[in-house]
Amino acid sequence: MILTFDAETKDPAIDLGLGGGWCYDKIGFKVLGFAYKIDDGKEEYTVDFDLIRHLVNRADLLVAHNAAYDLGCLLSLGIEHRDKAVLDTEIMGRIYYSALRSYSLDALSEKYLGARKDNKALEDAIVEHRLMPMTKVFQNSVGDEYVRDVP
Repeated sequence: MILTFDAETKDPAIDLGLGGGWCYDKIGFKVLGFAYKIDDGKEEYTVDFDLIRHLVNRADLLVAHNAAYDLGCLLSLGIEHRDKAVLDTEIMGRIYYSALRSYSLDALSEKYLGARKDNKALEDAIVEHRLMPMTKVFQNSVGDEYVRDVP
């Protein structure tokens, strides 16, 4: 089985220029959930880390973009993957075409697929699983704008 996955995180270490926060204690790093796909199946999102553990255990091949980060996220949750083959699409992009300015998933998708990633599925999952407060801009009766959390 091929498991393609991407960890969604809250990672203050990246903003501080420290790299991936999964390797630091007490910095506020948190895995929020995982986007994943099994073989050629449908893209899914889960906050069920036991499900991810089960899928990783069953997988013959793990596919991720910037796999070192996503594999570190698995380790931070106690999910072992050391016996798995790993395909890193960022490294593949660098090897295949070494003259790009960026090897982000968006840049590679645009170059090779002619389209950028669609964030709608991720935004829907954030709302569905209430991973962060959603806000909306409102106007009061005199036209002043204010921001309020949406329940």
